[in-house]
Amino acid sequence: MMGLKRRTRLLFIVALCTAIFTAYIVTTTRTSGSFALLRPLLHSKETGYQFVLCQQYQRNELSLSGSLKPHYCYNPWDSFSAHSNRTFTMIIQTYNRTDILPKVLTHYCGMVPTLKLIILVWNNVNVKPPTDLWRDLCPIKVLTQKRNKMRNRLQNFPEMEGKAILMMDDDILVPLPDVLFAFRVWQQFPHLIVGFYPRKHVEINGSYVYGTRESDSGTSFHKKVYSMILIGAAFFHREYLRMFNDEALVPRIVHDLIDAVENCDDIAMNTMVAHFLAKAAFPQCPGLFVRSQSRQVIENATKGRQGKWHDPSHKVTRSSCLNKLSNFYGGLPLHYSDIMLTPMT
Repeated sequence: MMGLKRRTRLLFIVALCTAIFTAYIVTTTRTSGSFALLRPLLHSKETGYQFVLCQQYQRNELSLSGSLKPHYCYNPWDSFSAHSNRTFTMIIQTYNRTDILPKVLTHYCGMVPTLKLIILVWNNVNVKPPTDLWRDLCPIKVLTQKRNKMRNRLQNFPEMEGKAILMMDDDILVPLPDVLFAFRVWQQFPHLIVGFYPRKHVEINGSYVYGTRESDSGTSFHKKVYSMILIGAAFFHREYLRMFNDEALVPRIVHDLIDAVENCDDIAMNTMVAHFLAKAAFPQCPGLFVRSQSRQVIENATKGRQGKWHDPSHKVTRSSCLNKLSNFYGGLPLHYSDIMLTPMT
């Protein structure tokens, strides 16, 4: 009997010590990447948004790398359990790519029923879209534009269904399992731009230079970090489209800048998101990089046009945009991250 009491007392002490230690970890630990605990983290008096640490992914679902300031998730708009967060709308803007467009649409229509609708932003002004080529693939809504503008894809389309938006260029094929994995990541981080193409800004001699994640610009710190996610292959919350078209948040001069160079709409979107998050919570990277196992750019088809990134002046133009946006915001609100999520095969 005494042995049983001793063992019971010992088990109680061990359990108590474990509880105290766990409480200490909950109180003091800073995260790196995803974290297992779900608890209130911050309540912003300015916005009223409630922030929580994100649920942990299962170890067999992803490979996580990165060591900089962690990403936090919060849900400022509606409940994760709502049906609108279990499906998404895809937006594809297209111009003079009718030779490869059926292949692209056929590929992504394979995500139904998670994919609710494809909005095809038709920038071939005065050219009737050949809807017969994709009539029976999946729900596709063609929106014919009056002017061929890069910024057309960032309208606050009333046709959108659900809260999640997947924006994709008309010449990129990402494997469907990778796209659906990125959607699951976005569901955990709906305030971020979650996508496959990271980019960064680097300050050199008082000016900002645009570059890829792997570029050698800047110091050793800038190796393999990013501060933006290109929206040409990314998920983000539809609320950001509404915000982008609110002149109180993104003034006309920013839209005019995009229209003048027919470029930089993705930089402007990342900058807006970073500025919003800095005011709503704290400064952080506006995006989260998901590494695809393979990506295919199919722009070099029979009669399609080449992307703007082939232009030798592309980097110069985008660097200029960074500096002009910095002047507008009184400093560039972008922040770095080195976190990369990779689906496990």
